[in-house]
Amino acid sequence: MAAENALRARTAFRTAILRPGLLSDEPGTGRVTPAERNAAGSISRPGIAAALLALLDEPRLGRRTVEVIGADIPIADAAASLAAR
Repeated sequence: MAAENALRARTAFRTAILRPGLLSDEPGTGRVTPAERNAAGSISRPGIAAALLALLDEPRLGRRTVEVIGADIPIADAAASLAAR
């Protein structure tokens, strides 16, 4: 947590911290369940890569920590939903 807080405090960088659930070797589905705390479950490696790209494309998620697991929400929709909170 201290390292995450130090990253968020650096105003010169737009950061987003992504915490995946348990990583799996399954193919990506393009769907996730986002959470801001305590996500329990797994996500594929391709899924976490796609989620990371979506976070980077959403400027409103800067300086936030997001946890994701694989599920049924399209990644772009999940990122937009989190950004609206």
